[in-house]
Amino acid sequence: MIWMLDTNILVYFTNRKPGFEKIARRMSGRSPGEVRLSAITLAELRFGIEGGIPDGKQDGPERSARISPG
Repeated sequence: MIWMLDTNILVYFTNRKPGFEKIARRMSGRSPGEVRLSAITLAELRFGIEGGIPDGKQDGPERSARISPG
């Protein structure tokens, strides 16, 4: 069985949030070939590690929603 890990699970596990042991138990015994990451997950992790978008520099709907009244 192939396990595709998403960004949230990896961050949760890496930051050792409460309950991360459950993830570790489920992953134990899996061969390296059974665990996969998507290109999107890798890009999201890289973006986060590199610091993301500086405050005030973000364009798009998220920024518009913050500055638009109502």
